[in-house]
Amino acid sequence: MGIPTTSNDDIVRLFCNSSVAELRWFIGAASAHFSSRASHHSGSSETQTIGKPNHAYLPAGLTLDLDERVVFFPDSSRQSTFEHDLASFFAGLSGLYLDFGMQNPVPKQCRIRCKNTALHVLDSVWRRVQEVPLSQVRCESISRQYQSIIKSLSPMSLGFASPSQAAVFPSAQMNTEKDALAVPPAEVITRSPIEPENGINTPPNSPGVTLVIPSAGRSSRFPGHKPKWLLTQPNGTLMVVDALSALDMTAVNRVVVGLLREHLDKYCHGMASSVIQAFADGHPRLRAIPLTIVIIEKETIDQVQTIEAILHHAKVSGPIFLKDCDNQFACKVYPTDGVATLKITPDLANLNIPGGKSYARVDPSGRITNIAEKEIISNTFCIGGYSFESADDMLGYVQNARAYQQKTNAFETELAVSDIIWLKILQQCVVGQQSATKSPFVSIPASGYEDWGTIGVFQEYQKTFKTLFVDIDGTLMKNAGQYFGNIWGVQPPLPKNVALLQKLHRTGRVQIILTTSRTEKFKHVTEKQLRAAGVPYDQIIFGMLHAQRIVINDYAKTNPYPSALAINLTRDADDLEAHLT
Repeated sequence: MGIPTTSNDDIVRLFCNSSVAELRWFIGAASAHFSSRASHHSGSSETQTIGKPNHAYLPAGLTLDLDERVVFFPDSSRQSTFEHDLASFFAGLSGLYLDFGMQNPVPKQCRIRCKNTALHVLDSVWRRVQEVPLSQVRCESISRQYQSIIKSLSPMSLGFASPSQAAVFPSAQMNTEKDALAVPPAEVITRSPIEPENGINTPPNSPGVTLVIPSAGRSSRFPGHKPKWLLTQPNGTLMVVDALSALDMTAVNRVVVGLLREHLDKYCHGMASSVIQAFADGHPRLRAIPLTIVIIEKETIDQVQTIEAILHHAKVSGPIFLKDCDNQFACKVYPTDGVATLKITPDLANLNIPGGKSYARVDPSGRITNIAEKEIISNTFCIGGYSFESADDMLGYVQNARAYQQKTNAFETELAVSDIIWLKILQQCVVGQQSATKSPFVSIPASGYEDWGTIGVFQEYQKTFKTLFVDIDGTLMKNAGQYFGNIWGVQPPLPKNVALLQKLHRTGRVQIILTTSRTEKFKHVTEKQLRAAGVPYDQIIFGMLHAQRIVINDYAKTNPYPSALAINLTRDADDLEAHLT
């Protein structure tokens, strides 16, 4: 048997990153232990230690062996009753969602998940133990002792409306139908399809998907820059538009983008029409379906509220696909509950801030059994695409999550989409007792991932694109002239230099513009010579002076110095690769 650890980090880790199967095991082990205690101690008593917990049942006193699936519960003692020990266990775990009585605080990035998991675990254990069954007298005794221990563990005010609000057993007795937080007001602008026949129509008998792009964040990872969604990509499109270009949007029948009024006024002169035009210049499918711009009047408290505002103001219903604006990947968009994921492989070794992403565990059937925000729980990470079969269903879980935030005093922590997904998995697969293989969310296969999430990684991405201005004679073809000796169009190519250009052009990220002193009179001969030699190019500039050439280009934060370079080759030298890396 493995060596168990000996601090409340065991419980924190369990609630922060455990899978469905691990949680169900823990609930089963705890329920079995206390059910057995209840059966063997049929009476009810309140000890002289009421108000003081049995520390052996607090998180710091419990040890786990996850490898062997063992909870090391303390041995029963004559000085300890079932009611007091169960109340101590519940009160100790309540500290994980009430933020008291803990030796080590829960990391901020998984605080919401830990709190929600603790609530549901306590509820599940309590319901199972009650199946013994327990008399009303024993239940009342447990409740009184629980309340007393809670007060002893938390002498300071917890910010609840009344002391009893913190002392009820968790989610089963909790009102989750509280009114949702009011979403900020917004202006909605809709553009009808420009070319209704363009692209592929939504498959018959299939509900169309609304593609939602929340882009109202502060772009804190792009200090000193305009909002990242407005940055220009190497291909000339806006980042928010290019983020959609690799998606299979066959089933998409509407695109909805959420922007912040402040950004539109400051950087777009208040003109939503410019943003609409940018989308029209993007993926051809974007011209064939309606586009809605939701201009949110003030900053939201987190990304989930941004999504709430978008769905509310744009009156979105049915299947939705939420897409981050700061990356690109290829996947099929279709109606489902799912998450676009990718495994970390050697070619992703330089993945941008691995700890800053959400991660998932995927079972052999392709279903997601675990998801955690900024916790590396597996080698599969979430790449910024989240699908919900019903917008209303998603909003229902958001409302529950907000209620749990209020219950656990957790509004200082931002709610993430992964928290909503985990809450649904938790309620359906742990509390709802479905098989772990019946997780409602599937992994959506993806490829071609490009990360633009920070200014550093975005600039590295930009560096993979280049425009080459390449002279023909003496660089790609052996040197020739217009009048004497070897005339333009007859000299052989420089094969290594040509092969390098072919390799670069095949990447799709290198634009080649050939320059030459040859006059337009030699255009036909030149093009024929280039085709025969297999020289790739996008444009040719004829008639340049037979003189020094200087490239002048600007540089800025988004196009750093040096934004232009020059390579001087010895005439007819076939060694361009040694200079162009």
